Amino acid sequence: MNDILAGLSKVADIVMTQIQKKISEVNAPRAIAETISKQSPAADGDTGAHIDITIDHPAAPAFEWGSGLHSTRGEKKKYPIPDEPTGVGIPVENWPKFKPPPFGTTVWFTQIKHPGVEKRPFIAPSVVATMPEVKKILGASMKAQLMRGVKVYEEIVIK
Repeated sequence: MNDILAGLSKVADIVMTQIQKKISEVNAPRAIAETISKQSPAADGDTGAHIDITIDHPAAPAFEWGSGLHSTRGEKKKYPIPDEPTGVGIPVENWPKFKPPPFGTTVWFTQIKHPGVEKRPFIAPSVVATMPEVKKILGASMKAQLMRGVKVYEEIVIK
């Protein structure tokens, strides 16, 4: 099983690298790429194995599938930000083109109806792009593992 586990770790690295590259290509937030990680590969009994790749950023689904009015999953709608009555304060320096400048150092919004973001997929295209290489590596890993279990017998017949 060691050959297969090593193969899984190798393909996870390849897929993760492709996802990071794709995040840059589609102009998704770089912070998403910084949250990509993998777990150690694990055997599932005697006949299976898996490895988990995690993207632990709250905006990742929005960029993969779209959100709000651009959502490809669920209801298409504007959604309130924040979803609480206290409002959200945005520092004035985040609004350089806002004229005249607001009073104080913070612009307060009690609620914004955000239209969401258009999808900019980076996970699915990365999996598809790496599939030929993944198949090749996993095939070689399985073959190596199988060959470890095969005993070669040599028979000499004298006539």
